[in-house]
Amino acid sequence: MSRCAPALLTALRAALPAIGLVALLAGATATLLQNAHATTRTAAPNPRAEAEAARLVELARGYIAKGQYRAAEIELRNALHLNRQLVEARSLLGIARLELGNPLDALNDLQNALAATGERARWVPLIARALNDSGQHARTLAEFGAETLPQADAQASLQVQLGAAHLALGQLEPAERAFTAATTLRAGDVKARLGLGQIHLRRGQVRSAELVADALLEHVPGSAEARLLKANALIARGERTGARRQVEQALAAAPDHVPALQGLAVLLIEAKEYPAAKARIDRLRQLAPGHAPYLEALLAARQGREPAAREALARSLAAQPDHLLSLMLAAELDLEARAHDAAERSLRKVLVLAPDGEAGAGGGAGAFARRLLINLYLATGRPERALQTLQPWLEAKEAKDAKDDVAPEALAAAAEAHLALGDAPRAMALFERAGAALAARGGDALALKVRAAQARIARGGAEAETGFAALEKLARAEPKNPRPDLVLIAALLARKDFGRALAAQAVLAPKQPDHPATHHLRGLALAGRGEAAAARASFERAVALVPAYMPALEQLARLDLAAGQAQTARRHFARVIEQHPHDAAAMLHQAAILRATGGDGAEIVALYERAIAAEPAAAQPRIALAEHYLRGHDGKKALAVAQAAAAALPHEAAVQEALGTAQFAAGQPKEAIATLQALVAARPQAVTAQARLAGIQGAGGDAEQAARTLRRALAASPGHPELTRDLALYLQRAGRPAEALAEARAVQKAKPRSALGHLIEGDVLAAQAQWPLALAAYREAERREAGAEIARRVQQAQAKVKEQGKPAAR
Repeated sequence: MSRCAPALLTALRAALPAIGLVALLAGATATLLQNAHATTRTAAPNPRAEAEAARLVELARGYIAKGQYRAAEIELRNALHLNRQLVEARSLLGIARLELGNPLDALNDLQNALAATGERARWVPLIARALNDSGQHARTLAEFGAETLPQADAQASLQVQLGAAHLALGQLEPAERAFTAATTLRAGDVKARLGLGQIHLRRGQVRSAELVADALLEHVPGSAEARLLKANALIARGERTGARRQVEQALAAAPDHVPALQGLAVLLIEAKEYPAAKARIDRLRQLAPGHAPYLEALLAARQGREPAAREALARSLAAQPDHLLSLMLAAELDLEARAHDAAERSLRKVLVLAPDGEAGAGGGAGAFARRLLINLYLATGRPERALQTLQPWLEAKEAKDAKDDVAPEALAAAAEAHLALGDAPRAMALFERAGAALAARGGDALALKVRAAQARIARGGAEAETGFAALEKLARAEPKNPRPDLVLIAALLARKDFGRALAAQAVLAPKQPDHPATHHLRGLALAGRGEAAAARASFERAVALVPAYMPALEQLARLDLAAGQAQTARRHFARVIEQHPHDAAAMLHQAAILRATGGDGAEIVALYERAIAAEPAAAQPRIALAEHYLRGHDGKKALAVAQAAAAALPHEAAVQEALGTAQFAAGQPKEAIATLQALVAARPQAVTAQARLAGIQGAGGDAEQAARTLRRALAASPGHPELTRDLALYLQRAGRPAEALAEARAVQKAKPRSALGHLIEGDVLAAQAQWPLALAAYREAERREAGAEIARRVQQAQAKVKEQGKPAAR
């Protein structure tokens, strides 16, 4: 089993039914049929052959009406052998192939039928379905999103397919509009109502989905599709037994119902009832052979027959390269084999094909793929990549949702990434948000207890000690779950209580002894205590487990630099690059080491350019190169790099922010402001972009506009103290000192034990040259938090008071 998150792999194995038996299994793999597109010329049909072909078409039509698609396909192919120009045979063959799980050949047949007849109302909905079934959802929307068919029934069928395409792409609101439009055009449309039920599930509204299924079953008791929706809802509630009962009832009503057979096969595999699952797959192979290879691969994988699983997956993906579940299973097998690069490629392809909404089981295939990618990056020491992959979840916020709607899973993963990067205060803040989000969503008992402890720590004083004691008790009581330990260690590192952090790490170690993060955290605590040799040993242990574990390598390089061993520091990342020539993260770290040790500028640029070539779709290497030129005061080169990055990655917020920065450095302040304004309009929660925009506005002398920008930023993302500090200073510059002081005192009231509010007050008063009052404010800050920066401000204020010859305020 791979070290990259066995728990998440287990969750994925249990998740395939939860992703949606109807929504995803309906697009199962296709088996290409031989001679489907033969180009051999045949003699012109004679009347007898024409009559026989017509008879075979009518026979096939009857088979299709009975759901006997394999028999229909045989008769239709025979008919086309007699008369290849028979449009009706070709079109019916497309329908049969759709049902047999062969959407690619079906698409060709249906497009030929449309070209031959021009009957858009008849063929466009079926072509849209073939595109959806073959995973080409974006193409469905591009080709038919603006189509309006004159017949209401045809338009309703098309709206159902458009809704399915939007749903597969994670676009819930347009999917809802399309399904609703279908029910308006065709009252009671079953497929549209099923689609609305799937949307309820994706939003976590399980009860609403059940009500949709129950209403359908009341009117159509034998509806297998409604049974499957009900099964999906039960799976979302963790009721596997009830879900299986629903699928079995669907098959009792319709023994050859393909999606129900697929769903039951998955549930049987999940329950380790392998002979029964094989029987269902064998039956499926007879009815719809295109759907069998993926299930054969899943069965083989669960039985531990990896070669057979990979062979079946190869057949599945050769026939249908965009099949989501096959890609996810391939990633799972690669993760177990520690073929991380191959797993990453499969998961990234899933994300392209099925963009996801928020974190969690309701997000579908894309959400599970993103979770696996994040976990992979954390386990292999790439926390920066984990944060980049998390960014869509961290920035997601719908106006209709209240408070913090970021999923707790995303927040917790971000906390782990920041903890790995050594930013314990940020990690603790994110763990607190994750706990609050879990509590708001009715999290499990452990999550709620962790949240209660976090709340006590946040209150400080004696309450904080009670919170720490509660976390320590929870950590000891949980022999396998590391979450209480990680939250505790983050909080202790944030308050620089390194001895207690070491004790907490000792409790964590037996839970995940072979995870590099376990030893990395011990190293951070030891380094905080000044025990460099012991810290080095812990970091080296982390690297021994995962040689490319970047956080530990970075700490080792820091220890080397502190010891004056620049060449040794460089060798850490050089070894990784030698073994992994396409590891962009190692190149970025090596460039940083070279920059810190006075390395050759051309070599640094070459490393950045190699990183860009290694990961052209990643923003960080491009941004790092632009920042390198900015540090060298070469605004023109920085702008050229940022413009190329924006052209390659137009939707990356960090790239747009870098472009705005480079534009300002290159002497284009108007362009910089326009770029950043467009960015913050699209992403109001992009805090650093808001701060950068305000800085450019302030540098241009528009303190009033800078203050307005920061007010909007704080309204969208409250709780960022650095924004409040800047806001107070811009208010002061704008000639509104009373408002500036009000901001400072609001922070003091909200965080009475924090030094921040008093620092802000001191800075505002210092800007007014009210040095006695400023000194008093700085002393209040120093009482709460000793530190070099606060001490410097106290000394500066004391000197100014002495110059003015006035006593300090008390």
